[in-house]
Amino acid sequence: MWRRSFALIGIAACGHAAACGGAAVSDGDRANCSADGGTDCANAAPESDRVCKAPTQFRAPPCPDGYYLYADRVGGPDPGGGHSSAPVGDQLCHQICKTDADCTDPCHPSCHTLGLFAGGDYNCNSKVRVCGTETVDHC
Repeated sequence: MWRRSFALIGIAACGHAAACGGAAVSDGDRANCSADGGTDCANAAPESDRVCKAPTQFRAPPCPDGYYLYADRVGGPDPGGGHSSAPVGDQLCHQICKTDADCTDPCHPSCHTLGLFAGGDYNCNSKVRVCGTETVDHC
């Protein structure tokens, strides 16, 4: 019984169960760790600062430098011989990137190619590389 009580005290001292026993520990929890009973977190690696703590939304326009406003248009011939187009895209700002390392928002860590209709009927008439959660390029 005393082992269970001690284990719960150790977990509370480290902040959470995953923080003990060599798992990642935030610097704030590191100061609260104990060297007793296998709850020593002092030598554990700190948590990455690139952890998505909560889902985030893309920015609304106007977009700052280094961001792309995803406001595309798809178009093509109508059955009657005319031409029509419709808006495509979320109308939000996406960080432009070349590699995953350029993506500063941990909730949108992957640099991928976003295909664009650019007024046509093919989704890869143009393209831009942006940060997001997708890991596969559109084009």
